[in-house]
Amino acid sequence: MSADDREFALLAVIENLEVHAAHCAKIKDKGGNLVPFIFNRAQTHVHEQLEKQKAETGKVRALILKGRQQGISTYIGERYYHRVSTRLGQSAFIVAHEDKATGNLFQMVKRYNDHNPLAPSTKASNAQELIFGALDAGYK
Repeated sequence: MSADDREFALLAVIENLEVHAAHCAKIKDKGGNLVPFIFNRAQTHVHEQLEKQKAETGKVRALILKGRQQGISTYIGERYYHRVSTRLGQSAFIVAHEDKATGNLFQMVKRYNDHNPLAPSTKASNAQELIFGALDAGYK
């Protein structure tokens, strides 16, 4: 692979959430196996709507009423992780209706980071936070 090809591939991972998910995020399938995060139909729909809003208004503001097991929490976790792990000065904070659910969502994000071949170096990584020192960014 040429230097130009590597640069193009790296830019695709940084600029495209779907590419980042497929190449840098691992999720557990129904059997408990780690597999690449390839968007499903519901995730693709939500992603398209959020990106359309971002293109039209420059920002995203959405309330997503969701059914269970559609992977929307997984998608949102990756969306925020992608942002804080590839850009300077970004922060994300996740809260769920119960502490246990918040912990489960955060563990999913830590899994993304643990298996990301392009993960930024961490200043802190524990049960409640990921801090990316060089990026001045984090996920709590």
